[in-house]
Amino acid sequence: MASQDDFIRTALRVPPALHAKIHEAAKAAGRTFNAEIVYQLERAYGRSGFATEISAEDFEALKDEINKSMFDLWLAKQRKDAEN
Repeated sequence: MASQDDFIRTALRVPPALHAKIHEAAKAAGRTFNAEIVYQLERAYGRSGFATEISAEDFEALKDEINKSMFDLWLAKQRKDAEN
């Protein structure tokens, strides 16, 4: 199991709407808010390492991909809730 020494604490500022989407996605996936962010970043960059630089175009593409993933998770939750 990972320890606190395996991580670096950082502050992240996000728009309120994105913050809410991350919380919704985390809840739908059974993860914490932090774990959801790490999960999405690892999906984007892979577990082998993070990019040292990202262009504005790549950043926008990543943002769009994360937003789409969050929306897909939200839709899945809505469908599951509708079934119950």
